[in-house]
Amino acid sequence: MRSMHHYGVLLAVGWAVFFSDDAAAIGNPECFSRPDDPAIEAAKNRDAECRRQEADFNITLACRQEGRKFSFVFYNDPATTDCDQDNCLGDDMTITLKRDGRTRRLPIPKGWFYGAKNENLTDNISICKTDAIANNNYNAFALGKDMMVLFLRGDHRPGLDIISAAVINTRSGNLVDYRVIGETKDAFSAFLRTEKGYRIQLAKPLPGVYCDCAESYADEWMEIDFSPQGKIDSHWLR
Repeated sequence: MRSMHHYGVLLAVGWAVFFSDDAAAIGNPECFSRPDDPAIEAAKNRDAECRRQEADFNITLACRQEGRKFSFVFYNDPATTDCDQDNCLGDDMTITLKRDGRTRRLPIPKGWFYGAKNENLTDNISICKTDAIANNNYNAFALGKDMMVLFLRGDHRPGLDIISAAVINTRSGNLVDYRVIGETKDAFSAFLRTEKGYRIQLAKPLPGVYCDCAESYADEWMEIDFSPQGKIDSHWLR
């Protein structure tokens, strides 16, 4: 069970945008509606904090590339979610691509993905936006005209947060490649543009240091390159 403080940090940054025609499909009413407790039903309908919790629990990215509009929905199945009267906590979020009136669940491993803490801090042009973060710009960037990279940040407690990358063909809707890039101990991450992809500072484990603490890692640069076919290659910068 994650702490109330941890969940509160996620919520403080903002809340996700929901498409009205998707509400029935991606909503999570079991977490906020208990027939035997009228107080929770009232909270679902009227309490702003509860609405912020529900919005951040299911995150929507609204995207556009080369005139194509599509969205990603980060959805956690209520059947496997641990809920109490205040919070819904879970780490089995799936990612669904919605385009042209169709949906496709991407074969990306389930996880607790952040809407918060994953905003674009650089001058790279984000092709996906969400109100779940302060500046609306998610770490999602075009790779040519037909492909994009979606950088994901996931909670991996008791370890560090995990950074991963998914390359999607936005014309076909297919997942081209997926890779876990590494771990971070920083609150935010900046993806710096390079000739072949991006560079990010991550936490590299130090050999011979065996404590469960930040001192067992060093900040190092990771290179993330993409082939013309969208395949991912990552390596520590030497």
